[in-house]
Amino acid sequence: EAAPSPNAATPAVPEPSDLVLNEVQADPAGDLTGDANGDGIRDSGDDEFVELVNVSGGELDISGWTLSDGFTIRHVFPAGTVLADQCALVVFGGGSPSGSFGYASVQTASSGALGLNNGGDSITINNGSADGLAYSYGSEGGDNQSLTLDPDVTGAPPLVHHSTATGSGGSLYSPGTMIDGGLFAGCAPLELEIYQIQGSGLNSPHDGAFVKTSDNIVTAVGPDGFTIQTPDERADGD
Repeated sequence: EAAPSPNAATPAVPEPSDLVLNEVQADPAGDLTGDANGDGIRDSGDDEFVELVNVSGGELDISGWTLSDGFTIRHVFPAGTVLADQCALVVFGGGSPSGSFGYASVQTASSGALGLNNGGDSITINNGSADGLAYSYGSEGGDNQSLTLDPDVTGAPPLVHHSTATGSGGSLYSPGTMIDGGLFAGCAPLELEIYQIQGSGLNSPHDGAFVKTSDNIVTAVGPDGFTIQTPDERADGD
């Protein structure tokens, strides 16, 4: 067995500073506009969220890291939590998050809640070391909307009310996307091989469906996100 090369690079140890805490929601609006996780139900706990962005310059594995509020650990990032560079991860308090969320990674708190106090709290991301990424907010967290860096990622703390942030258009939050709804630089949809473009060749009412084939599977993805798969069938546009 060959001895390790003395010039071999030692992989960098991931640190909490490889992440930016970009957006926090502690106080969802009291009506359906507060439904940040998109599951159709406004819930004061489930619709809380924390948004992190990887600024390490490469993929970042945060498996086993923890997210805490000022009281206790609220979330342990599960095995396989690997973030693409310049992409986001959103942790919701709970519920059944529904939507694309800018193709960011989405998780729900492993403890069942984030427990963020409206009147002020602290958030800490820790990798098991003595030092962690920490942010504290005050009463500004209790205004029926999220707090965000402005501009995204590079803005200087403190976080500001989302509705007043540059480009927000008055929106109350943007989990997984930038303030204006755009994608973070490292977040992108999966690249698909496009076999054919057709209107309704798979008897689908979703005009403009994209169709591809792979291993005898035809997959159609419509512009509204509708997806169907049919085995052993080839779309011919008839």
